[in-house]
Amino acid sequence: MGSSVPDLTAQRSRHGPHRAGEAAQEGASRGGGAHQEGISRVPTLRAGVEAFQRRWPGARSPSHQSPIFLMAAGWRTGSTLLQRMLSGDCLIWGEPFGQGGLLDSVPDLFRRITGFWPEESFFFRGQGRVERTCGPIENLYPSPEDLVRAYVGFFERLFAQPAAEAGFARWGMKTVRLSADHAFFFRWLFPPAKLVFLTRNPYHAFRSYWTISQRRGVRWFHRWPDRPVTPEHFARNWAELTAGFLEHAEELGAHFVRYEDLIGGAVALGELEEYLGVQLSRDALASNPGGWPIPDEELAAPYYEAIAQWVEPLAERLGYAKPTAGSPQGFRQEVPKEASADQTERAFQEALGAHQRGDLETAERTYRRILDHEPNHAGAWHFLGVISLVRRDYPAARQQLERSLTLCDSKAVYWNNYGALLKEVGEYRQAEAAFHRALQRNQDYADAWANLGHVQYLLHLAPQLVERSLRSALALNPHHADATFWLGDFYQACGRAAEAVAQYRRGLELAPEYPGGHKRLAETLAAANQFEAAKDAFQEAIARRPEDVQLHLALGAVHAKLEEVEAAKETYRRAALLCPERAIWRWKYLGVCPTVFDCEEDIEQYWQGLQEGLLEALEEKVSLDWRVLPFDGYTPSFNLPHLGRCCREIKELFSARFEPAFPQRALQPGGGRKIRVGFLVTAGHEGGFLRGMSKIVAGLDHRFEVAIFCAEGAVGRFRAAIARDDVRYVSFPRRFDQAVEAVRETRCHIIYHWKVGPDPWSYFLPMARLAPVQCVSCGSHGTSGVRAVDYYISSPWMECPEEAVDSAQHYTERLILLETFPMFQSRQPMPQDVGRGHFGLPGEGAFYFCPHRLPKYCPQFDFFLRDILEADPRGFVVLLAGPDGRLAEKLRRRMEGNLGVVFRRVYFRSAMPVAEYYRLLRLATVVLDTPVYASCLTAYDAFSMGVPVLTQPGPLAVQCYAAGLYRRMGMEDELVVWDGDEYVAKAVRIGTEPEYREHLVRWIGQRAEAVFDDQRVIGQYERFFESAMERTPAAGAAMAAAT
Repeated sequence: MGSSVPDLTAQRSRHGPHRAGEAAQEGASRGGGAHQEGISRVPTLRAGVEAFQRRWPGARSPSHQSPIFLMAAGWRTGSTLLQRMLSGDCLIWGEPFGQGGLLDSVPDLFRRITGFWPEESFFFRGQGRVERTCGPIENLYPSPEDLVRAYVGFFERLFAQPAAEAGFARWGMKTVRLSADHAFFFRWLFPPAKLVFLTRNPYHAFRSYWTISQRRGVRWFHRWPDRPVTPEHFARNWAELTAGFLEHAEELGAHFVRYEDLIGGAVALGELEEYLGVQLSRDALASNPGGWPIPDEELAAPYYEAIAQWVEPLAERLGYAKPTAGSPQGFRQEVPKEASADQTERAFQEALGAHQRGDLETAERTYRRILDHEPNHAGAWHFLGVISLVRRDYPAARQQLERSLTLCDSKAVYWNNYGALLKEVGEYRQAEAAFHRALQRNQDYADAWANLGHVQYLLHLAPQLVERSLRSALALNPHHADATFWLGDFYQACGRAAEAVAQYRRGLELAPEYPGGHKRLAETLAAANQFEAAKDAFQEAIARRPEDVQLHLALGAVHAKLEEVEAAKETYRRAALLCPERAIWRWKYLGVCPTVFDCEEDIEQYWQGLQEGLLEALEEKVSLDWRVLPFDGYTPSFNLPHLGRCCREIKELFSARFEPAFPQRALQPGGGRKIRVGFLVTAGHEGGFLRGMSKIVAGLDHRFEVAIFCAEGAVGRFRAAIARDDVRYVSFPRRFDQAVEAVRETRCHIIYHWKVGPDPWSYFLPMARLAPVQCVSCGSHGTSGVRAVDYYISSPWMECPEEAVDSAQHYTERLILLETFPMFQSRQPMPQDVGRGHFGLPGEGAFYFCPHRLPKYCPQFDFFLRDILEADPRGFVVLLAGPDGRLAEKLRRRMEGNLGVVFRRVYFRSAMPVAEYYRLLRLATVVLDTPVYASCLTAYDAFSMGVPVLTQPGPLAVQCYAAGLYRRMGMEDELVVWDGDEYVAKAVRIGTEPEYREHLVRWIGQRAEAVFDDQRVIGQYERFFESAMERTPAAGAAMAAAT
């Protein structure tokens, strides 16, 4: 039957089932990760129980009962016989509410328990009156201890109490559906419980099951009504349960019993009785009601073949031989039937034609009419299952596809489409096996190779396996769109962006309307920093799916990366219109600040527009959810402090929009005599913190407890850099609200934020008030603007010394001035000597070095460089322009216009390894600071190499770093200037008078020790932490109570 069935999976563009999973969470990757498709696998009870035990070790089972759990590997395994043998003083409940799924589903809550959920803050622990108006009650759970007691109470009330009332000393239950995973749950809930695992020859068990079901005319269900027991399901259930029993019996302290050994006398009943603590009935064993053999008909070969595909080689390992024709308990040979009637064949071809045209109703109606007359028509069953799969009726699809395979397992397309179903419902291992079976039947089946590669990718198998499978599909069919896109997904996940882009472009040539194709391409281009190309791809994707708000947001982010402020503004406006409940998206463009401005007028225009936009955004009443603000909100640009203006007012306008959204909860800092200080560093900013703060953290007196909050992948780097054994490391969970709770749970008295603002997490975390005292320092390049940050730690050496300047007015925080610089810097080692030719630079003339971030190069600085090069015709300038070639080109064009003919003596160099940077720095004649932002780490580096730094300070701290170092060294009269003319003259003198430069170099060498390795800074921080505690009632009260 069905021998002429065509391969309908060729109709991929309409309902090819091998594309199962395509509609699932397309593009939901983090940080440019792989496109996730399909449904995730169900987590285990064991993992949930272990997570529960780790998090709440005191929540233990109060039960001392010792029930017996008799767990059999499916139906007709002899479980009822053993139940009868046990039922003397012990009441063994038989499959209680089995097909209703009671015991299968009751423990399911524990599959969801993780290291992060439920959050500790969700539990009600009798804190008193629940605040109805403003307290956090949206998640309010009974305690973990109550949860455990409730579970124990459920089992004891339902099973133990009725048994006791009936006079039984003990109770237990028999199951045929539950796995070793459930056994872990039972063992945890009832630690003294006894476990017996029972299995039987699967061929004999199925023959017994089939005979009884046929004689009684009763259909059995794993769970009614959507999971009937089919031959394939019977076999798979046996294999999965038996494998689990074998693997975990010893670990669980269970007895593993073979039914054949039980009835054959090979089981030591005395040992089993001693283990269980009950007497086994020998009379029940002798009567063996319902056991093997039952007078029944032999089964046809296809049934045993279907069973064997799932139970082997496990059955053979247990000594269970597959029946053969003519054996005492074998099968009958099928008697070939005559060919189907022409009428049935014509109907089947009509159904296939309707199916291929997309007329699923007609096709389904015809398939069912065929099955009414010929119930064993494999083709009709199969393509009926394909229709159910397309409709996402997975239980029906499973039943129908498995029925077709029982009737005919020789067709590759049948196994491929069955694998597509398994892939769709997240059973990836089983899907992989199905695709392998398809390829065993047809090695040249491109669809099966493509599906196999995709499921191997979803299983995170070896990359070479995934690539080989997908490439095999494309070798057989170069126009296979699925394989092309899936290979692109694989390359993208492996970090092979160029190859991923090539695959996606090829895929779009093959199938321009491929679902999510343009989005995949755009996201990959954006992750590879190819923003112009990404912009085009996102616009193409939006043209096809204009209602997709995520596409508009992604395009807005690309405009922001390209610093196209007006385009970003318009794109974010469209996104907000598509999603009115996220009106805040309209203002996301406010976080965009250009890196390179053409002139001072452009800066002033931008600044005024930013201020107006922030005020307008404040006037709009929007509902904000603080938990998703890192995604929904916007943050002050890192470029703002480089514009030569005080940022306090602007940053206050930013924070005024968001801080009210954060609930202010009472904090309970840790007790004890020690001050607990946490240092919080978000991802990507570890290097600066470790350079300037690691020795301070390591050197704090042990009257301070130290915690480090950082990304999970950075913990090892912190451990290696901080020479202190008692540091507590806390890595951020994935979700922002979970990260807030993780920090709060450490109950720090003080949180030191390394940076507030350069990324959304660093900006919004302090708004959640993570500790009674929060502080920040020069890592944030000026005020945070966040009212929840209490202190800004600076130094008189870093603030403007002019009496007319009130530095405290530049900060929303209380300004704290340490006697030292607020970081610990050591002298960098001298690099290996190289010549200027190593970097392609002229061998003669002064080398004026500008090793700065691009935002520091303000338009005013161009004219400083022009005047220097005009005054020194042999000198040249070297600028480090960073990794972004597009921005470097924009700066190059501006400078070329402003510098005129001398621009030819300006050399741009892109980002380079640190060792190369130090070699280049050592060759410099002088480092030139920009007037809007002074050198800090660069100055320390230059002094390590004996290179002078020329600086022009201003009223802001970011303009005074280098000048402060010179004041500390007693050299402010030599290299600190106060206007542009003096700046140019001093630079040219250093560049053209070697004796004067040598004098400066000697002086730096003699006096630089004043700014390196200053151990006093550790004591300065200690005194600040102690004084902050005294000034903060909540933190001080906790300390006083502990004392």
